Amino acid sequence: MNSPKEKKLPEGLRDGYTRISNEILEGLMYMNLTKREYKICLCILRYGYGYKKEKSEIKCHQRVIAKLTGLHEVVIKDSLLLLVSKNIIKWDKLNKTLSFNRHLDTWKLNEILSSEKRKLNKTLSKNLIKHEVGTKQNIKSEAPIALLPEEQRVPKERFKEIKEIIDFLNLTLDRSFNYQSTKTKKSINARLTDGFILNDFKLVVEDRIEKWRGDGHMKQYLRPETLFGTKMEGYLQEAKDNKKQSKEIIV
Repeated sequence: MNSPKEKKLPEGLRDGYTRISNEILEGLMYMNLTKREYKICLCILRYGYGYKKEKSEIKCHQRVIAKLTGLHEVVIKDSLLLLVSKNIIKWDKLNKTLSFNRHLDTWKLNEILSSEKRKLNKTLSKNLIKHEVGTKQNIKSEAPIALLPEEQRVPKERFKEIKEIIDFLNLTLDRSFNYQSTKTKKSINARLTDGFILNDFKLVVEDRIEKWRGDGHMKQYLRPETLFGTKMEGYLQEAKDNKKQSKEIIV
């Protein structure tokens, strides 16, 4: 009995492909990583899952990672430290390997405490396999990683709300503000902490657009840091008053 014909792969996959779950891809899209961090993640995924391994893992060779990603060896350690601190990359000290953490619910958006950073930096520096290239001047000391003040850190669960608020503003105003910008996240996070809800933000947006769009001077302030700054409570109260007056006129 003849075996059924194997399904042909699309032309773009015939030279090989990497099987990565949609969950991992969506998680990486959602994270606000640097270009260097994304390159290292892709490197580990490509040479882990790309070889049909159950675990996406590579040896911790800075020189090899530099060659595969086009990054300089000096900056690789900085990015590795951040990825390890965010729990996206796992570091096996015993086997000297780096592996991709596929459990997205354990990823950390905020950096670890400075004391832990110093300890991690010291330990990783000792155990990371280094290949000397050129002179000793090529290797620079690790610069300290700045921590965000507690009040500026944005909880992971609020990213969806922040994105929805900025999407509404962009749609209503026909603009393209980035919900991941530091100022925007800081302003909206502060107001959410104050107790404002999603509908409050939308009401302020609609009211300010109605009020400022035709004003040559004020329309420049139709932006997240102004609308959702410390004056938002006043804008919201005025918006509620205007809405109430409109209903009375209609009645």
